[in-house]
Amino acid sequence: MRLNPEEFTATPDDPYVHDLLGRASQINALCDIMQNAAGHAVVSIDGPWGSGKTAFVAMCSAELRRRGTRVVDFNAWQQSYTENPLVDLVSAIASELGGNKSKKLKKTLIDISLHLAKIGSRGVIDRDAIRRKRWETFDPWHEASTKVGEFKDALAQAATKSPGPGPGRLIVLIDELDRCRPNYALALIETDRHLFAVDGVVVLLALNREELCHSIRILYGPRFDADRYLRRFTDLPYALSLPATDHLAAFTNELLANLGLDSRLVTMIGGSDVPDYSPLMLQTIAAASRHNLRDLQQALHLTAVSLQSAKIRQGTAGDSWASKQKAAALIVLRTLDMTSYQHLANKGDPFTAVATMNRAITDDPQTLADISTWDKAHEKIEASLLAESLDVLLMSSTSVLEGNSAHSVFERQYASAFAAAFEDTPDATDAAGIRASKILAATDTRLGEQPTSTLRLDELFGIIDLTAH
Repeated sequence: MRLNPEEFTATPDDPYVHDLLGRASQINALCDIMQNAAGHAVVSIDGPWGSGKTAFVAMCSAELRRRGTRVVDFNAWQQSYTENPLVDLVSAIASELGGNKSKKLKKTLIDISLHLAKIGSRGVIDRDAIRRKRWETFDPWHEASTKVGEFKDALAQAATKSPGPGPGRLIVLIDELDRCRPNYALALIETDRHLFAVDGVVVLLALNREELCHSIRILYGPRFDADRYLRRFTDLPYALSLPATDHLAAFTNELLANLGLDSRLVTMIGGSDVPDYSPLMLQTIAAASRHNLRDLQQALHLTAVSLQSAKIRQGTAGDSWASKQKAAALIVLRTLDMTSYQHLANKGDPFTAVATMNRAITDDPQTLADISTWDKAHEKIEASLLAESLDVLLMSSTSVLEGNSAHSVFERQYASAFAAAFEDTPDATDAAGIRASKILAATDTRLGEQPTSTLRLDELFGIIDLTAH
């Protein structure tokens, strides 16, 4: 059983063989732009953490190499060996170019570094020396400027030749910027913009713009216009779009196969496969607002470990089937809203936990009440989390229910928690009544399907929390 996904790979022979998110057309269009850009350009790929930027950049690299373009791949987080972005990046370029070009770039880099160090050690400018017209005070600056020019010349020469029939370009792909320390990330961006402003050199920055803006404000203060500052360094900003539903399903299925869950999430009852909604339930995570593909990956890993720890085996009839879906529902809740998960784990109100989870999925309550787009997997999540509560209500005495039926109490508690999660707006109140009725019916059905030996929620909490740390 794998606990981590296999590393994404893309090769020039077939750049898109592992493309599960339908990115090929976007990548081809972007590669066309970078190859045909006149002069120098900086392109940014903006996507939230876990949106698939690394895979996107890997396929860009493979596609460009397939076209015969010289490419340098630089992972800013993994390859920040010296803590000096100029040294790290130029070393990566020199390694890619090899031969005399590599030696020339490295030599020029050393010269630039020495001169910059010399300037830095000079300290405060000697004003008396300026008044005495001792202009040698500024010699290091002139020398550094000369060396920067030499560096750009060497880089331009490297960009004019390609290893294949494609146009003369050197394309530098920089990934994982948002995972670097703020000062390193900003120094790297500034280096790209100034030292790499050379005809034929195109730089692609893969970043999480929101996180990078946060890093900039850490350095320059909370009122600093970080977004405007970043725009100074980018010629073409490109936002990575979310994958379509069918591509998301393919992505989920591939992860399930890698983790060995594809066969385990099928239950045999009476010699027939029983549909298991667990994969679709988990897939809800990636479709939720403020969540992403990485969250889905981690949830699937946790599912794999939890099922193993709970010893929920394939082919143990209804008990296995119901327990797996209960575990999946809890992991969805844990991923989307940890506070609600912990509240429920500590014997809290399950109706409030489910309502808060719904708010994490979407900010629009009417979407959740739209019968035309009703999400069966989402329904199964709620029914799995609420089945025990309905069971308790059905077992309660009339006095406890204050003369009401268990079903009416369930609907009232569900609707009240739902509306409160959406701040009791009129839209939320209307949606609460519609959804309460539908979820009651689904929960009633689920309760009838669950064998009495199914693992209880409190047992699954312990297993999930144990394997999550």
